[in-house]
Amino acid sequence: MASAVGALLTPLAIVLALITIIASVALLRKGTGHAKFLWAAIALSAATILVMTAAGIAVGMTTTGTA
Repeated sequence: MASAVGALLTPLAIVLALITIIASVALLRKGTGHAKFLWAAIALSAATILVMTAAGIAVGMTTTGTA
């Protein structure tokens, strides 16, 4: 059950992080004056993508017995 929930939430988190990055870059280009917060959002989203990808790979390797 837990791996099924993780299998659904990992791609969702990655997609939401990508949407956040795209929106933040668009706002940076527009020049809204909140550059610090937008750069922080981009950094956190990139970190989320890395962590969720690594977690997905680790769970997949553990599940298939290749770890």
